[in-house]
Amino acid sequence: MFLVTGGWTILRLGLILSGAVTLTPQLKALFERVTALEYAVILGVAGAKVAGAVLLFFMRRAAFWTFLAVFLFGLTMVFWHGLVDGAFAAADARTLLNVAASQAMFAGICGYLGYLVKKGVLI
Repeated sequence: MFLVTGGWTILRLGLILSGAVTLTPQLKALFERVTALEYAVILGVAGAKVAGAVLLFFMRRAAFWTFLAVFLFGLTMVFWHGLVDGAFAAADARTLLNVAASQAMFAGICGYLGYLVKKGVLI
């Protein structure tokens, strides 16, 4: 699943930057303010999701730490952009629900991976 979501993030970003996706004026203004560093962070997080999926496939304990780092970083970025940049005001209900659902999913996955580490399943 995280192989798909990491790839989807990269694809969606490419579609937005190419103009293939129509954005609301608020989202368009928001994307115009995104810096090259932020784009690099987005791609880095997508790459970390893929790396975490591969580590989990091989049942490695590092998968827990990788997913935990992605979760905490993603949560930080949601609040940073939502509160500081005003992204919450620009986002529609569907987008906010998607963000909340993905963060809840990551929290559940991190909890379960922590359980697997504690039980010694991940080596």
